Amino acid sequence: DIQLLVTPAVFSYDEKKKKASVLPENGVSIAALILQPESRGRIVLSSSDVWVNDAFQTNTGYVMSEILGKKPREFLQSPELNSPETMHKLSRALRKRENITIDLKNSRKDGSLFYIRLNITPVFDQDEKLVSFIALQEDITAQKENEAKMMEKNEELTKINQELDQFVY
Repeated sequence: DIQLLVTPAVFSYDEKKKKASVLPENGVSIAALILQPESRGRIVLSSSDVWVNDAFQTNTGYVMSEILGKKPREFLQSPELNSPETMHKLSRALRKRENITIDLKNSRKDGSLFYIRLNITPVFDQDEKLVSFIALQEDITAQKENEAKMMEKNEELTKINQELDQFVY
């Protein structure tokens, strides 16, 4: 059973293996990672708990007491917000205990929708046992809205070009 590291535990990240591991005595504490001020939401996930930083609470509208013990999919995501392929890719990475970076559409507490770029890293102990997942989420709503506007303009220009081609010939 995956246990959340409630007491300050330390870990290192092996860039070659793309894997985080818990270390004895020296390193960065997971508690410090969560409490560190930052604009990106930070989440530590275990099989039974979720811990988040202030940025996560500000970005989503959920306070810690409302989400304690819940999985993000229980309060942020619903099946109609993301494609089955996207959710399958996320589930597969979590099952295989692999790193993943993925864009998701989520719902804030007030019901407003927003896009995030989610980066999830599994954390293992010295015995290669999964301890938790650390997730960073960055709000990319403005980027997605700009992409949608650009696609709309592109479609508009394509239609104008097609009309001009018909007129010229």
